Amino acid sequence: MTTSGSISTTVYETRALVDRAFARCRLRPQQITAEMLIQAQTNLYLVLSDMSNTGTPVWAYDAQYLPLVQGQHNLQLPSGTVDIRNAFYRSVAPATPASGPTLAAGLITWSWAAAPTGGMLLINWSVLPTAVMSLQTSPDNVSWTTVQTLQIPAATGLSWYHVDGSANTYFRITSTTGSFTATAASLYSQLNDLLMGRLNQDDYELLPNKDFQGRPLQYWLNRQLQPVMRMWPTPDAQSAQNLVVVYRSRYIQDVGSLPQTIEVPQYWYEAITWKLAENLLYETPEADPKLIPVVAAKADQVMRLAWNQDRDKSPIRFNYNIHAYTA
Repeated sequence: MTTSGSISTTVYETRALVDRAFARCRLRPQQITAEMLIQAQTNLYLVLSDMSNTGTPVWAYDAQYLPLVQGQHNLQLPSGTVDIRNAFYRSVAPATPASGPTLAAGLITWSWAAAPTGGMLLINWSVLPTAVMSLQTSPDNVSWTTVQTLQIPAATGLSWYHVDGSANTYFRITSTTGSFTATAASLYSQLNDLLMGRLNQDDYELLPNKDFQGRPLQYWLNRQLQPVMRMWPTPDAQSAQNLVVVYRSRYIQDVGSLPQTIEVPQYWYEAITWKLAENLLYETPEADPKLIPVVAAKADQVMRLAWNQDRDKSPIRFNYNIHAYTA
C-alpha cells in the first residue's frame, strides 16, 4: 500500500471550511446562496475573535518593539492587541560599522569589520515602504541572501526591528517592488532587558506626578478599543534612545476571501468547522433547529480537545513566596 508521501500540504480553503459547516447543518450545496456565504464569513470572524475570551492560541503571541519619546507617557499598542503577557524596557548600545549606513531610495547598506552577532535595528522613515522589505547579507558585496523580512511600519517615524546574527559582513535592506526613503538607520547591540511592573488602574491614578521623567519601569494597560500603555516614569531624554519590548497576545488574522485560508494550524480545523456550524444553525432558516443540541455538544467536545492540544508543553515552575509576617 502506498501513501501520499506528503505532510500538511493539503490547502484547506475558507470555502471548503464553510461548505463543511453548512453540510453539518444538513444543507445541500444548491441551498446555499451568496448571502448565506457572506453570513458564514461573518460568523467565522466572530468565532475566531471569540477565541480570545477562552485563551490565547499559542501562535497568536508575538513581540512588538516600540520606540520611546521623551515626555510621552502613552505608548499606543499595535492594532489587534488583546493583552500584554510581559513588557520589558530594553537598553541598547550603538554598534559601529566599518562603513555606512549609506541611504538611498529603496536601499540601505552597511559593511562591518567583523560579522555582527545581531541586535536591534532602528530606522527613521520619511516615506513608508510600499512593499515588503528584505534584510540581506553577503560575504563579498556581490552575492546576496535574504535572511529576514521586515514588517512595514504603520506610520512614518522611528521603527525598531530585531535582527539575527550573520556570518557575513555586508548588510543591506531592500525592497523587490516599490520603494522607501529613510533619513537614518543604526544597528545596536549589547541588549539588556528589565521587566516592567504592571500597575492596576487605582495605583496608576494615585501616582502624584504622572509626568515625572526617568527610566520607565512600570505601566498601566488602559484596555480601550486600541489598548494604550501608560508608563511611569515618563521617558526622559536618555531612555528615549532605547525601546520597550512588548510580548502581547493578539487576535487571529481577519477572515479573508473564500479562496484564502484562515490563520489556524491544522489541528484546529475540525473544531472551527463544528463551531461555525453551530453558529449557522441559529441564523439559517433553512436549517433544522433540532440539530442545535447535537451540533453544540459536538462543537464543545472538539473545541475542548483543540484547546487541550494548544500548548507548548514546556515545564512549569511554581515559586512560592511564603515567609513570616512582621508588622
